[in-house]
Amino acid sequence: GAPFEPYEVNLRCADGAMRTVLGTAAQMPEEEGTSLIVHLYDITARKESEIRTMRLARMYQALSECNQAIVQSTTAGELFQRVCRIVVESGGMKMAWVGMADQNSAFLEKIAAFGQGTEYLDGLKIALSPVGAEGRGPAATSIVENRPGWCQDFMGAPMTAPWHERG
Repeated sequence: GAPFEPYEVNLRCADGAMRTVLGTAAQMPEEEGTSLIVHLYDITARKESEIRTMRLARMYQALSECNQAIVQSTTAGELFQRVCRIVVESGGMKMAWVGMADQNSAFLEKIAAFGQGTEYLDGLKIALSPVGAEGRGPAATSIVENRPGWCQDFMGAPMTAPWHERG
């Protein structure tokens, strides 16, 4: 029979899980008419692996470009702006920013930013004191505790609640 082009489709299972399926089909002539033969293959693991590999490749590319920016930049401000741009354009992030602790005001101040929604940062107040909710977000915690910090779900994380309306 004449095969149709293979196709991929995302399906929601009865348990709510999403699966990616590769479908192939062909028409098979029979005495009473034509039958359609369809084969479905669950390729979810393969697609997840491809996405993970592409994400890692983007991050390594961004890291390489950031290393070049370190060598090529003549000022800290230039470096920070270039790194923000690289993280967005090559790293696949929507927005990146660099903040520095202002010891006089005890607030985090934006130094550089690039990407979608950077206006969010204008007038942003992030206290560098664990007293009060504004001092317990990922950025302030990272600085105060001298460790990396991040948030995978800004709107769903309780630690970012003081900035949800603004976001």
